[in-house]
Amino acid sequence: MKIPFKAEYGLIYVVAKIFRTRASGKVRDLILNLALDTGATGTVISQKRLIGLGYDLNDSEDEMFITTGSGLISVPKIRI
Repeated sequence: MKIPFKAEYGLIYVVAKIFRTRASGKVRDLILNLALDTGATGTVISQKRLIGLGYDLNDSEDEMFITTGSGLISVPKIRI
């Protein structure tokens, strides 16, 4: 299997497509450039983009903590 990627500033970026089928049958999709982290156990995607796809982040039953420049914050954890 070959997956094209672009290396910039010491990072490897891959193109990912996320899609969601709504109850109406309408499919919404989003194309993202993601930085590949071979040691990561998850992926962080902005809440704004997930809401735009139709995800309700208030329905999340789990949370995770991430470290930002402002300190530790809690974010909803969902499965895509």
